[in-house]
Amino acid sequence: MKEHVLVPLAGTPDLESVLPHLRALLRRGVSEITLLRTELPASVEGFDLLRDASLAHARSFLGRAKRRLRALKLRIHVVAAIGAPAETILEVARDRKATLILLSSARGRSIARFLFGSVAEQVVRRSPVPVVVIPSEPRADREAVVAGRSTF
Repeated sequence: MKEHVLVPLAGTPDLESVLPHLRALLRRGVSEITLLRTELPASVEGFDLLRDASLAHARSFLGRAKRRLRALKLRIHVVAAIGAPAETILEVARDRKATLILLSSARGRSIARFLFGSVAEQVVRRSPVPVVVIPSEPRADREAVVAGRSTF
């Protein structure tokens, strides 16, 4: 079975956090990854201009990330989308038939996180495929929190 990993990225620290884990997954049979950058929708006048600029920025970031991952020698797709992060991640995972979601999560505390939960928490709770959450802050142990069952 072809293993396909979805990797949502919010920025360069996320890429740095997941890169060692992508290398490990490659050794375990991953043949394809999709890099995702989702931008929040905005409700303002001139939304089209804002949306286009956000998508262009996301595509540029994903292009740089893809170039950095070229040495992994596997198929890499990029998806830039506008939408609520958790919902967009789950939708892209379903549409792309991902077999695993690998994402990083900041450890920050905020009122919004307290009230609504983190994106990672929402994805873990609702995903039909296994989810691996990597702490985005550098730590000595760099342990991943694994949710669900994995075929890896």
